[in-house]
Amino acid sequence: MLQNEESLSWALPEGPGVYMWKLSLRVPHHLQTDPASMTQWLNRLCQLPTAKIGECRLGHSVLLAGLEIRGAGLPTDKIAALLSFLTEKPRRRWMTQFLQELSANLPAMYVGETGNLAARTTQHMTGLSDFGSAMINSSEVEWPDLDLQYLAVGSKDAEARQASFRKTLEYISATLTVAGYTRRPG
Repeated sequence: MLQNEESLSWALPEGPGVYMWKLSLRVPHHLQTDPASMTQWLNRLCQLPTAKIGECRLGHSVLLAGLEIRGAGLPTDKIAALLSFLTEKPRRRWMTQFLQELSANLPAMYVGETGNLAARTTQHMTGLSDFGSAMINSSEVEWPDLDLQYLAVGSKDAEARQASFRKTLEYISATLTVAGYTRRPG
């Protein structure tokens, strides 16, 4: 985990952009050789929360005390079928490729915009944001479970770099991906 003074400027642009955190479906290399471990890993991912909403007023006299959305995990018969399928190396490679392609269709867990992608990502990963704090305090989701996707907003178009436009992109992204940890898009 990053320490507060570390920066991700070596890996991410320091300029403005819109970003999203999504569940990572990249099978860790050490699991690709063992059908049981790969199945257990996938079953765990299927159970992780993808959205969490704290207390929220629904109306004048109605309060939602909290909501969490997650998968139910794999039923026993699906685990057995997956274990049987993954016994051969070509099938494990196929499953790895399938999951990589499936990841494009996952909803975002969190969407944000920033004037500095490297600095904001560092804030998340060190718990200095609501989302980062939620991930660090989670007993289930860990940073290796997530992928960061971002779009750096070009420096040639000054209007595109404006916070109001970035917030519009953030709002569109959060709405279309149903980002369940985003509290106030745009």
